[in-house]
Amino acid sequence: MTESKSEAMSNEAAEDLRLLYQVTCQDLAQFKQQQWQVSNYGLLLYGAIVGIAQLIRPISDKEAIILLFLIVIIIVSCVFCILKLEKSIKARRDRLKNVRGKLSKELESAWATQNKEPDSPAISNLLIAALSVGAGVVLWLVLCEFSI
Repeated sequence: MTESKSEAMSNEAAEDLRLLYQVTCQDLAQFKQQQWQVSNYGLLLYGAIVGIAQLIRPISDKEAIILLFLIVIIIVSCVFCILKLEKSIKARRDRLKNVRGKLSKELESAWATQNKEPDSPAISNLLIAALSVGAGVVLWLVLCEFSI
């Protein structure tokens, strides 16, 4: 009787681990997609600022300050969101590592790879760099090119 009870708990624990693993993988995919969406919307807003600057040429000092303020708000909010999502991604990766340690040895050996690169925030850094370069280009366009 004790064996069947421990077996049932073992099956229940295995099902819980499987569910946790699936949810965590879905969270990771969603967070990564959200990072790209934040970057895309930030770059789209930069394009809108350039368009506005072209429409109101020549730009007065007051309008330039407003556009500059908008550019700063966009980059700060986008970088904040990307870093917050990266923190969530790291937490989910740590959770996956813990779950994998509790899975069967067969699955663990099948999962292992010889040349696996360590997890790094390279994509987050790339997205932040793209937003930073975009902000620089928009600043240059708005403050130098369109004020003539």
